[in-house]
Amino acid sequence: MLLACAGFIISAKCQNNQNDVKKADSLYNVQNWSGASTVYQQLLTNTQLQLLVNGRLGLCYYHLGNYGKALYHYNQALGCKNSAPVANVIYARMARVYAKQGKSNMSLTLLDSAVTKGYSNSIELDSLDEYKDLHSNGLFKNIVAKAYKNAYPCSTDPQSRLYDFWLGNWIVYNTGSNAIIGYSYNEKQSGECMILESWVSYPNQYSGVAMNFFDPEKGKWEKVWVGSEGGPGVVHHYVAGDVTDNAMRFVYELKDEKGEMQPGRYTIYNLADGKARLVKELSPDKGKTFDVLMDLTYVRTKL
Repeated sequence: MLLACAGFIISAKCQNNQNDVKKADSLYNVQNWSGASTVYQQLLTNTQLQLLVNGRLGLCYYHLGNYGKALYHYNQALGCKNSAPVANVIYARMARVYAKQGKSNMSLTLLDSAVTKGYSNSIELDSLDEYKDLHSNGLFKNIVAKAYKNAYPCSTDPQSRLYDFWLGNWIVYNTGSNAIIGYSYNEKQSGECMILESWVSYPNQYSGVAMNFFDPEKGKWEKVWVGSEGGPGVVHHYVAGDVTDNAMRFVYELKDEKGEMQPGRYTIYNLADGKARLVKELSPDKGKTFDVLMDLTYVRTKL
């Protein structure tokens, strides 16, 4: 009977804690900092909630202007055994407190620790009023760059940048001709992990989009093209891409009239004077010889 009663008491206490967390969180989410801090304070006795509660109290007291209490609770949160995954956020919030107090050196030190541990919110660093006086500081600029890199690792990955010569706005001609046959706009997307290629023919009514990306598992580039022609051939997949001799070189396969797979080559040459050349070839004899299917010259232009 006593065990049953004890179990009931523990269960009721857990339920009350859950209700208090919900209440505190609801106040916190609508930025009722005073009301939220009062409820969170009541939850400090729960050892399992120390990280959450101290982190939330730190932000509550920051917005209430009680910077001493804010820093105290952030430090308490850092002392929790399970704080490692969110330590970068706590360091960033502490840095914000010190910046508010005009203690730039301490703020920069904590921000550097934050980005070293994976903090990635470069937009916050650029936009918060607390950091506006640091925007011209060289160390702060480096910190923002590190945060951006943490958010978008492809932006500085050498393999992901091999194909940057393909970026830009292009007017396209059949090689050897002065007649325009289309326009291509190639831009970085997906955190700079992909080059999105958008094509519009002229004067023909045709368009297409391609995703060009480096696959880290394969160690090669791939290109997936979807054109407006519809039907079985609407998707074209070019694989095993690599830049050699100043050209991106893909390969592909295509069925011939007999239904046999024939190898193809798809090459984009990086030429001088803001030009590129795309040559698509297909073999009729299992790779012994290759016929040119397409030979285009791209001339970079401004919008």
